[in-house]
Amino acid sequence: MSGLLLALVLVLELIGAAPSALAGPITITEPPYVLRAFRWEDQQVRALSFVGSSGTLLEMRMARPTFGHRRKPSSIGTTSGAVAAINGGFTVSSFGAPRHLTVVRGEIITSGALWTQPGIVLSMTADRSQAWVGRPRFSATLTASATSFEITSWNARQPSATRVTAFTARGGDEIVPAVTSCWALLEPVSGARAAHRTYLVTAVRTSPDCDRRPIPPPAGRYADVVLGGGPVGSLALGETVTIDIDLGHPGVTDVFGGLPRLVDDGVNVGPACFSTCGPKHGPDRPFYARNPRTAVGITIGCSDEDPLTPCRYVLVTVDGRQPGWSTGLRFPALGELMLELGSWNAVNLDGGGSTTMWVRRRNGACQERTQVGCLVNRPPYGERAVIDAVILRTT
Repeated sequence: MSGLLLALVLVLELIGAAPSALAGPITITEPPYVLRAFRWEDQQVRALSFVGSSGTLLEMRMARPTFGHRRKPSSIGTTSGAVAAINGGFTVSSFGAPRHLTVVRGEIITSGALWTQPGIVLSMTADRSQAWVGRPRFSATLTASATSFEITSWNARQPSATRVTAFTARGGDEIVPAVTSCWALLEPVSGARAAHRTYLVTAVRTSPDCDRRPIPPPAGRYADVVLGGGPVGSLALGETVTIDIDLGHPGVTDVFGGLPRLVDDGVNVGPACFSTCGPKHGPDRPFYARNPRTAVGITIGCSDEDPLTPCRYVLVTVDGRQPGWSTGLRFPALGELMLELGSWNAVNLDGGGSTTMWVRRRNGACQERTQVGCLVNRPPYGERAVIDAVILRTT
């Protein structure tokens, strides 16, 4: 009987019916990834690594098709067919939109708050064989028969007499055209997710004084683009225009971001405090203190000039705010951890109560069962609903 009881306990542990005590480090090999659960500097760490390829894709996935919605990372991962997921980046709280530049399979979700807090982004090619970490680069230039102008933001900011901004249905009810301006609706002709895109102008409000009613993006038609701003007054109904997108590196199709940067070309740059340490920005301020952390790193093979060098990614969570289990890390220590895990470059994502790592197949590292799969870490207040998640999917 004791042998059967022991076998039952082992089975329950394997399927994640009860949290693992993790007395020692655990390594789970579940192609395409390897998951390590271990203690580092007395903190509970989960590190999920894999080699990027056309069949193994890391990408951001929104909670719903439009801004303003939240779901748990386990739910986002389950419905997107992912094999693993972590919580995503920071939020523009008033809109429920990503704070940083976000691009998914060539579609610009948002340019983010480039003018106030650009943050740090991870940019990846379509086959994930190349990736870069750095300041976001977003440039969009429209060319028409009689004019050319820059589109300064995308699903992020209202236009002005001199500033042209773009809106799509991704904004939902949160980020919509809402000021008096010239407006035009563009419908895609070709290359809607490419660097060079062609559109047909199908509606205009461009009289000399400009019709003051904004054009709403057609619901569900995410490739359609509404432009607002003074220079839009030069566009004509029925003409064909092009938009050229520059995301900083050739072939980039996916971008998401966070802050701060943790590792810069093999050097730990995790900041102890904001800019320079002082009374208002010291290391014990909430953002810089010990906290649960979520981060993503890439190896040197992602950004070097040798196309044959494998590009390896590592997704990391560090539990915190749980004395006796794990209290969390400050950024300098998190940078050191990312270096030890092989990161050549790394960026911090949203953390705190959002820090979550989920896998589809339950294993010996499971801490909490979800409807499908399990959480392999312990969020301090239970799994939190978020606006987006970083998912790993296979094709």
